[in-house]
Amino acid sequence: MTDPAARSSWSTAERCLAALIVLLAAALWVPRLQGPLDLRYDAGVYYILGRSLAEGHGYRLLNEPGTIAAIQYPPVLPALAALHQIALGSGDPTVVGHALRITMALLFLGYALASFALARRYLPPGFAFAAALLAILNAQVIFLSDYFAADLPYTAVSLFFFVAPGGFAAGTLAVLALGLRTAGVALLAAWAAQSLVHR
Repeated sequence: MTDPAARSSWSTAERCLAALIVLLAAALWVPRLQGPLDLRYDAGVYYILGRSLAEGHGYRLLNEPGTIAAIQYPPVLPALAALHQIALGSGDPTVVGHALRITMALLFLGYALASFALARRYLPPGFAFAAALLAILNAQVIFLSDYFAADLPYTAVSLFFFVAPGGFAAGTLAVLALGLRTAGVALLAAWAAQSLVHR
């Protein structure tokens, strides 16, 4: 959410550093843009739930006997899979998985930019760049960005929350974070508390 002390505009140097961090993040993805996103383990469950939504069966595990209702997994990631399947007119994991890979790459670029934007509020530009560089070069982040799981989307949405203007935009991001992971309730509580304080 917007820090009242944050400067309203970036200097030319800051814009150049922001562009550089996004270019570096894109360079990390160039060798990985082929093929579908990893849909194994929990990612497969998210994908199947998305297929169930796309086909109009509700929030159900189509791979389980009796297509039982899902109660363990938050809905935003399956909804993302459903949107991709509806847009592409296909449930084929190789087709939709490739589109999901591109979406994850775009989220990674947003994550890189938001990392720099948040760090620049508290650090000089060079240190903000270093912080963002550490964020995108983290081996675990790179590994999880190849996997259809909530880790990268939740992290990106959380960062967007902290750099977004207050009010409706921040509230929407907090709800999205909650829909990705139940830990997002902390962002929703922070947004509500800030709204109360400002009023």
